[in-house]
Parts: sequence; structure tokens; C-alpha cells
Amino acid sequence: STLMRSSAASDVYKRQPQGSFTKLQEGRSVYDFYLKEWAGVNPDNGEPLWYMNQKDENSHTIKVTTNDYSKANYYFVNKSSLPKVYGGFNTSFSYKGIELSAMFSYSIGGYVYDRDKIMILHSGSAAGRSWSTEMLDRWTPENRYTDVPALSTTSNQWTSTSTRFLYNNSYLRLKNVMLSYSLPQSLIRRISLSNLQIFVQGDNLLTLSGHQGLDPEQGITGVTYYLSLIHISEPTRPRLI
Repeated sequence: STLMRSSAASDVYKRQPQGSFTKLQEGRSVYDFYLKEWAGVNPDNGEPLWYMNQKDENSHTIKVTTNDYSKANYYFVNKSSLPKVYGGFNTSFSYKGIELSAMFSYSIGGYVYDRDKIMILHSGSAAGRSWSTEMLDRWTPENRYTDVPALSTTSNQWTSTSTRFLYNNSYLRLKNVMLSYSLPQSLIRRISLSNLQIFVQGDNLLTLSGHQGLDPEQGITGVTYYLSLIHISEPTRPRLI
């Protein structure tokens, strides 16, 4: 998944435009994020800020902040949708006919761009649309140091694509747990059965993740947008009992 140097492809890679989240570049993984970089909120006026390149007096390129999204530069942010480690494990315990078993899955080190969250971070002009509780922490003259800009009747583009919505997607999930009881042979022989087991089972009952509100089992591209609604092959994993 890493682009290597070749005489035939080198010029082609250079001419590749960036996508919304990635860019083909020699020596880079196709899953490396390439985004405008969020710089926070201006504490003096509540405007959103991003980083841009600028030349200093010695013609060296430095990073400065801008409130104009169109002037912000794209950067490889050294974050990938590919996890460093992923896998699963299971365990079980039994005693006198009672058995408890559990299966876990985990992923460590990958990142995800949460496009769903953007839909509930808005200025309030979208009638009937819910608001994230993060909006309670928006900039006000009394709340100057925050990561949520001031409400505005004009578009300030703060929910446009940037590292603001890029999150660590590490998680631990309890995929399945089952508690069962096997009735004693002395009892079930009376009804001409060789085995009888009573059990209760649950799927996806617990997920530990640093980013709430998102199913961490996303596609390999690391970008979600109404995944549970339009991608039927990859629905949000429901809790089942």
C-alpha cells in the first residue's frame, strides 16, 4: 500500500491531484491522510483557524494561522487509516454445568475521519437537525478558550474538511458473550434427551473507544459518511441479546 519509485510512474504521481482526504505521493501509503490542518479557535473573536505556509524574512517557509479556509495549505499529517495492530481473542470459564464465554476484537493506532459528526455541528440554521452537546462549549466572550467557534449567521467554513474531525480509532469491543447452563444428565435422561442447554447470548454489548458516537468498525479508507444508512454491506453493528 506504499507507492515506490519507478521510472514509468514517477511523473504520473507528481501530476496526481489530491482527493478530499488523501493524495498519491511516492513513498507514502495510499491510506495516509492529506488534509488542511486545524489550528483551533481565535480566543479574541471566536473565528476558526487553520494553518498555512508563509515565507519569513529569510525566505524560509513557516506555518502561520489564517481564518480564511481557502488559503489554508494541505499537509500530510502523519496519520493513517491503517491500524498498527488489530485482532481478537476469546476466553471461557466453566463450573458445574455453567459456562461463560466471551469474544473480543480490538484495533490500535488507526485514525478515522468522522463526517457524520459534522452534520450535528452547525450554526443552527438547519431546521429540525439535532445539535451536538459540543455546541454548548462554543466560543462566547465569557468562554474564550475552546475548540468550537462562535455561532455565526454567515458561513465560516469551520466544518469543512480538516484535521478537526480526524480521530484516533483505537477500540476494544466485546463482540459476543454467552452464559449457558447444561442440565445434569441424571435429569434429562428422564425425558429421553442426551443433552439440554439453556443459554443467553449478546453481541456488541460493550465498546471502549476514545471517540463517542461512532461505530469504530469502519471501512479501510478511514472515512465515514452515513455508513449505517447507505452502505448496506457495512451497517452499524447493533447490540443484540
